[in-house]
Amino acid sequence: MTAIGVEREDGAPEGVTEATTGATPAEAGVQAVEAPAPAVERGSAATPAKRRAKAKAAEPGKAMPAERPTARTGTKQALMIEMLRRPEGATVEQIAAATGWQHHTIRGGISGALKKKLGLTVEATRTREVGPNKTGAKGSSTVYRITGSGPETGTSPAAG
Repeated sequence: MTAIGVEREDGAPEGVTEATTGATPAEAGVQAVEAPAPAVERGSAATPAKRRAKAKAAEPGKAMPAERPTARTGTKQALMIEMLRRPEGATVEQIAAATGWQHHTIRGGISGALKKKLGLTVEATRTREVGPNKTGAKGSSTVYRITGSGPETGTSPAAG
C-alpha cells in the first residue's frame, strides 16, 4: 500500500493482510467448510451399495436367515405360481391375461422372484407352429412349468 501512497486506517502493521487480521469463522458465526474426503483407491468398497454389503457381512450377532422367503397368498405372484404348477404349465400370454402384467414383467418375475428368490425350478418348453407351406415358422410360444420343489403356497385362484 505504501507503494501507491495509501496508509491503512486500522493501524495494522505492514505485511499483514485483512485475511489474517479478520475474525476467524468461529468468531464470526460462520460454519467452517470441511475438507473433501480423500479419494478411495480403486477396487475398495467405494460405492454405497458395496459399503452396506461389507457392513452387513461384518456385523457380529446378526445371522443371515437360513430359509428362503415364501410367496404371499392371494397375490398376483401367487396366482402365477399356481398357474405354473399345473401339469400343462402356462404361457406368458395366459399369465398376462390372468394378472394384467406385461410380458417383460412376467419373464422378469419368473427369473428373479421365482428362480432366484424363491428357489423354484422353472422349465421352459418352446414350441413352433409351422405354416402350410412348411418353409417358415408362423409363430412360437414358450410354456413355462414349475418342475422343482420349493416353498408351497396356499394360493387361491382369486388374486389381487
